[in-house]
Amino acid sequence: MGLLALAYMLQIGVEHLDIKTFIAKISFENAASLHIFENKLGFKEVSRSEVFQEITFEKRLDDDFVILLRRLTGKDQMTPISL
Repeated sequence: MGLLALAYMLQIGVEHLDIKTFIAKISFENAASLHIFENKLGFKEVSRSEVFQEITFEKRLDDDFVILLRRLTGKDQMTPISL
């Protein structure tokens, strides 16, 4: 359920707000979110803060990511957007 809600929010960012790069800061202790962002959505770790106990992830928009979001949200019949 969390993955689907997140996919919809990311898709709105892509299709309506013209976002090209997403950044997420996730607590070391939030294993579920870490798994979703890293393993399900393909975000890459860009930094780690021991002081704030969080990891910063980044995902740059590409056609494969758009296809993934559309598949997750049931809009997979649409063609990829041009970047």
